[in-house]
Amino acid sequence: MVKVVISDNKGLVQEAGTNVVLENSIAVGGDLELRGRQTQKFTHADADTQNHTLTVAQIKDGLLVHTSTTGAGTLTTPTAAAIIAGDSGVGALEQNGDSIIMYYMNDGNQTVTVTAGSNVTVLGDADVPTNTGATLIFRRHSSTAVRCFVV
Repeated sequence: MVKVVISDNKGLVQEAGTNVVLENSIAVGGDLELRGRQTQKFTHADADTQNHTLTVAQIKDGLLVHTSTTGAGTLTTPTAAAIIAGDSGVGALEQNGDSIIMYYMNDGNQTVTVTAGSNVTVLGDADVPTNTGATLIFRRHSSTAVRCFVV
């Protein structure tokens, strides 16, 4: 059995091995059925400040570890326009209803409140206590507005 590698640079290439490797991203039109255990690996960013403004790249990467310090802090979302555009087009929210999920961990010693960038509405309990985490779901509400659900 051969290994199939699909990449932006080379296209479809056969190599030694027994699996399929997708480099970068894949777009599927319609249903995608996956069987077996799915494992996600995240690139994580660290923020070691009282207040932090998320970047679209951090949302796309999937995990932010925030070591909050010096008093109650804030985690501010990017603007709706930036979230909708994505990171160089990757992760872009192209249609109303499109969503992207990231995980947030507050491993510091202060409560952090998720606050909204321009044209973003934060919904749910925006306070993330010390040594806890939250799932942030960014959903395109219109061509100019995003809702951030803190779960």
